[in-house]
Amino acid sequence: MNKNICERIERYAIIGIAFFLPLSSGAVNTLIAIGIGFWLLGKILRKEARLAPTGMNLLFLLFFIACSLSFIHSVDARTSLQGLVKVLKYFGIFFLLAEGVRDLKTLK
Repeated sequence: MNKNICERIERYAIIGIAFFLPLSSGAVNTLIAIGIGFWLLGKILRKEARLAPTGMNLLFLLFFIACSLSFIHSVDARTSLQGLVKVLKYFGIFFLLAEGVRDLKTLK
């Protein structure tokens, strides 16, 4: 698969998320999964191991460590795991938007 196709699918997923946000939560969740999946696939195809250099990356890492520590010391592991998955989903949304919006056309 071509890396340009991955970028195009990412862009359409971002646009679709913005469009379907007031209409359907199921469509939004599907587009989020598609966008994050193709963002990761594009990273693999471009052989990029690093994230975009933002000041938020260190804060996200610290927050994820805190969430992981709370998972270890939790009474209900299933609920904590669901919360950890939700945190990872929101991190994925942030990185999808931070690296997926590359031009003014996509932003508009």
